[in-house]
Amino acid sequence: MTDYYGQAIVIPMFPVNLIRHRDPELFFAVVEPVGVDMDSACTGLERVLSRFQYALYTTRVIEELKGVEGYLKNESEFYDERLENRMNEGDRFRRDTGRDEALVLLALDNVKRVRKSKDPESPTVPRQAYLFRSLKRLFSHEQRLAIFRRDQGICQVKFKCQDRKCEWDAWEADHAKPWSKGGKTIVANGQVACILCNSAKKDRESNSVAGRP
Repeated sequence: MTDYYGQAIVIPMFPVNLIRHRDPELFFAVVEPVGVDMDSACTGLERVLSRFQYALYTTRVIEELKGVEGYLKNESEFYDERLENRMNEGDRFRRDTGRDEALVLLALDNVKRVRKSKDPESPTVPRQAYLFRSLKRLFSHEQRLAIFRRDQGICQVKFKCQDRKCEWDAWEADHAKPWSKGGKTIVANGQVACILCNSAKKDRESNSVAGRP
């Protein structure tokens, strides 16, 4: 993993003596658009992995906040309200910690817990895979179409390119003003971003953010 400037970030997964896997541990991450049911896809992944004798441990990343004081308390009984609150709480946790990857680091603690739960007397442990499921606010198809047409398919972020022309199946609709900083998921706050630029941008504001809602 690297930071904005390409410097390596080392995420400690020690102690090393917990790593007793004869075969590689596998890590999967699924970013789930709000309102999309990914359960069948995750179940399919588990079924495929079982054919290769891999056990799958699933972590819903946002659920890890329940173990942090002051977060995800008194959740609404209504699904839409509970979902919106969880997204907001995730944003608040990242702001409070000052780290974009804060939720990921929290979820990675589960890896150490699973490793510790294995038979300490065995020199090796069974094949193990991990699945991290997280939520993401996405623009609708109609919004994406409007954004792409308005920007003529040209990347507006320009962190890693200069006016790159994107193909329809190779671009991302980006929040010019990040949601975590009050930006809305509406066409006026959306912009075309090439994949490289959007990856580099992360939770930063674009230079074009002035006047965005």
